[in-house]
Amino acid sequence: MSDNTPVNNNLKDINNIINQELHNDTRAYIMLSSMFNDDKKLMLNEFIRCRYNKLPITNNKLSTYNRPKTSPPKCNKINKCPNFGIVCRIPFNLSRKEYIILTYLSENKRINQIATLINCSNKNINSHLHNIQKKLSLTGTDDLILYAKRYNL
Repeated sequence: MSDNTPVNNNLKDINNIINQELHNDTRAYIMLSSMFNDDKKLMLNEFIRCRYNKLPITNNKLSTYNRPKTSPPKCNKINKCPNFGIVCRIPFNLSRKEYIILTYLSENKRINQIATLINCSNKNINSHLHNIQKKLSLTGTDDLILYAKRYNL
């Protein structure tokens, strides 16, 4: 099979688009450059992993404009990641704690369980939930849970 098949050419185009996107995103480029000592391949792999949640990018990850679709991060480093919100795409500019709370909600954790997991009070969790609801224009915890599950948070 030739390397010039439409699928291979399409994936090369996707890699070029993503590479250009990394170079155009100054904050992400600087962050990744410092993490990986300017190793372009490692920088690009981390950028794809963080922003698109998967390696390699495939045709089913393309939007209608033939651009890669971003995915909310599903990462075991989310609690400590220096790239949070810079490289990855967080929906509606949620804070790190709001995003973590929303992911715990999607796992059917209760407010008191979440409070224990992230070491804060139930009142603090409720305050975060209120802020998330405002940002996402949702009402109630049930809507938040449905939202989180719908978007695979």
